[in-house]
Amino acid sequence: MTRFVLISNTHLMNHPDELTEEQLRKQWYPIVMMKRRVSVRLVRLVVRFLRHTNLRAIAKLQRVYPSLQSDGLITLGDQIHGIAERGAEGTAGRSVLGEFLGLCESMGRVLFHVPSEHPLGYRDGVDYFFRPRWGNDLSKILIEITRDIGGDLSEEAIRNWLELAGPLWGMKEVEAFRFVWIDCDLFRWKRQIKDSDSAFLQDLLRRQNDFITETLASSRPKQVVLFTHRMNVISEERISDYSDRIKAVVFGDFHAKLRASQELAKFGPVPYEMMFVPAVWGVQFGVGHPGYAVLTVDGVDLQFTSQTL
Repeated sequence: MTRFVLISNTHLMNHPDELTEEQLRKQWYPIVMMKRRVSVRLVRLVVRFLRHTNLRAIAKLQRVYPSLQSDGLITLGDQIHGIAERGAEGTAGRSVLGEFLGLCESMGRVLFHVPSEHPLGYRDGVDYFFRPRWGNDLSKILIEITRDIGGDLSEEAIRNWLELAGPLWGMKEVEAFRFVWIDCDLFRWKRQIKDSDSAFLQDLLRRQNDFITETLASSRPKQVVLFTHRMNVISEERISDYSDRIKAVVFGDFHAKLRASQELAKFGPVPYEMMFVPAVWGVQFGVGHPGYAVLTVDGVDLQFTSQTL
């Protein structure tokens, strides 16, 4: 029997005292924070509070971790927040990623880290805007904060991730299963990558495509447990073609179970288990109960439970 603890969506913030004023203003919702009428003192207080909620949630996990008798920790994306959502880019990005990795290693063995858009730097986050939309019952207008995320992955952030956190994709054999992890963003923005002039990103996309096809095709007699930040990868042709080889898909992304269930309903039935890992950083933005999940492998059986901290 082998047991793993899974976490997602830590969104660890940089220490505000280590940032320039511009970096500080771009750490959290730049559409508001970049306005000069918002005092830098207030911005610093907000970032300091958010970082405090990050670290408080991680500290809770550190306290219970020994009792979980885990054989390894797996993190499922959005490990750090990033300056202007450029992830592990630059000195500030490397610093906070290194801090996160150190916090994980302090708990014991880390099996692997699953990458996602926040640590890989998916865009300069100044393009947030407010958009009204009707509620489901058409009786009220909801205001949501959204943006065109574009798919502008940062080569520097990716290189820093590869150096500090490990590969973007990979496979480990655990009893009767193959644990396979991938970077969902290479699939998510494959069109932009193919149209770009980045030979580096195009090579990553090609190599991950080859990896997932070869790994799924050769998996028998073992079954695959697929780890990804975003569950949308299950619609990728090279994954759906081998759905009979997959036992379960483990994902994070949505912070709260209710939203994950709503998104799952859009896909309809799938021939494998879908396992949602709640955010260790509360339900949203540090508010609510942080959570984690435990995945136990017992021969050919999987047991999955989610817990609150």
